[in-house]
Order: sequence, then structure tokens, then C-alpha cells
Amino acid sequence: MENIAIIVPTRNRYSIIRRCILNLLEVDYPEKEIMVICDDDLRTYNRLTLNLPGFYKMYTVERSELVKATIFGINNIESEFFVYYNDDMIMHKDCLTVAMKEFKERFKDGIGLIGFDDGINRWIGTVGLTTKKTVEKFDCWTPAYVHYYADTEIGVRTLKAGCFYWSHDAKVEHLHPLVNKAKWDNTYRESQPLLMRDGIAFTARNGVYVHKSREELEHENYPTL
Repeated sequence: MENIAIIVPTRNRYSIIRRCILNLLEVDYPEKEIMVICDDDLRTYNRLTLNLPGFYKMYTVERSELVKATIFGINNIESEFFVYYNDDMIMHKDCLTVAMKEFKERFKDGIGLIGFDDGINRWIGTVGLTTKKTVEKFDCWTPAYVHYYADTEIGVRTLKAGCFYWSHDAKVEHLHPLVNKAKWDNTYRESQPLLMRDGIAFTARNGVYVHKSREELEHENYPTL
């Protein structure tokens, strides 16, 4: 069984990341490496150390925002396979098993992306299973972005190359304000000014792209959907 690293950046959201870790520890996939990256957040790091022992790794980094924190994770994991993840999610117990099976069936060369069904159904690859080789091939997860659009870019680029699959069965629940399942806390508010800046960077790198629902994408008959 292939090892999968799960990279989870967080900042100033102790109760949310605690819930996330407890959930990931229960996911039914024995060869998983949970990596929590406390973004300029020693307080959360210390509270987790004291109150939540378990089989996961933690790091603290200088203020990096989501993208650079994830890049830090990619550069420090041992596994070829990894999941880029958000702390405000709950993963179904069989998600990793399903995603790895689908990846192995579809992407024999180890280059591809399995996008998880996150309950929002609007974005490509909001979270998903991929490989370091995929990131390198498509020049994804780069510091061109600060907080947004790195996940969209890897989805768009792998989709255009025919090595993207949005899974119906690898499921997570996104407890996000967009679906009225969370409040707009300070960390959401702080990241909003970066949305336009990262959107401009995305357009410069990839051209204009319109987000579509999964149902719209499937009706366009992409070969891997």
C-alpha cells in the first residue's frame, strides 16, 4: 500500500484544526502521514502538543499563508503521494482508499489528480490526491499565489492534459461559510483581500477560466470524467 501524506496548513483556529486532526486519525488508511503546518501560530502548536497526542507531525513556519505553507509541506514529506487539504474539512473514512484505487486505475505513469467531492461542487480540485511528479510536470503549487488559486490551477492544468478525475466517491465535507456551515471568522476575512491578487496571477499564468459545477463539466464530455 502506497503511503499518502496529508498536508494541512492552519492559523489561529485551534478548535477547527483539532477537529480536523481527530477526524483524519480515524480515516481508514493505515499508511498515512498527517502533516500539520502552524502558520505563524506557535500558540496552536503548543496547545496541540499538550492536548492532542497522536501519530501526526507538526511544524511551525513564519507567516506563509496557505500556498507557501502547502509548498513547505510538499518539500518536507517523504511520500510521493499527497493530499493538499484544508483544516475546515471532515474526510469520509474510505476517502483515501477510494482515491488511491481510482488514481492507480487511471494514471499508470503516476501523473494525475483525483479531485475529492467536497460538497460544494463548484471548484476543480478544491482538495485532492496527487503526486510530486504531477506538481513538477505542470509547474503547480508555486509562490505565484498567496492564498488562493493554486488548487484551481492544478485542477485546470491536469484537466486540460486529460489526467484529472473528479471522484464521486472520494468524499470530504467542507465546513465553510460558502455552504453556510461555518461563520466568517477572522482568518477568512484576512484572506479575502488576496483573492483578487491571486486571481490576476492565475489569469496571467493560465488565461481566463470560468469555474463550473461538476455537472456542467461532465456534460462537456471530458475524457477522464
